[in-house]
Amino acid sequence: MNPQYEFISKLQEQLISLAQLNKLLQKRQIQRYGVWGKFIGRFGDVLIDSGSWMKRVSSAPVEDNSAGIYTQN
Repeated sequence: MNPQYEFISKLQEQLISLAQLNKLLQKRQIQRYGVWGKFIGRFGDVLIDSGSWMKRVSSAPVEDNSAGIYTQN
């Protein structure tokens, strides 16, 4: 046989077995977390998203005319 073909076929077998193992691990992880675990995970995602949004808003440049203290003469 062609050594290049053998290498590719072995690599393909390894990728298939790793993909199956990955799918099994993901399935077990989903089953491991209950309703509370999913709720806490989603709540954490919301906190992270809102924190990144607040960081972007707070670091936005402020124009000179948009905000300021005006004195009366």
